[in-house]
Amino acid sequence: MRSVASDPLIENPDLYFTMLDDAQLIPLDLVISTKSAESQPDSVDRAEQLMRAAAAGQQRRRAPITVRAEDGSYVIVDGNATFAVARRQGWLTIPVRVQTS
Repeated sequence: MRSVASDPLIENPDLYFTMLDDAQLIPLDLVISTKSAESQPDSVDRAEQLMRAAAAGQQRRRAPITVRAEDGSYVIVDGNATFAVARRQGWLTIPVRVQTS
């Protein structure tokens, strides 16, 4: 999968996300995506563009992805494209909000 731009997105959540009180960083390898990046390439590219714009101060920062805790893992409820960006950038963690109900 290609990246929108050749320069990497450094792993610094404060550049891309609004780190709300209920946000937490979890290891990427504990996250289970409900959609493959290959099935949504335009969405993934768009998510990366928005993250780059947020880092440059041209766009507001995104909310952390929303996940549901399930058997020691976290299943994505909202944010599959953002997760795919983090994965292709080689990040180790991602900010999440864990859904409580």
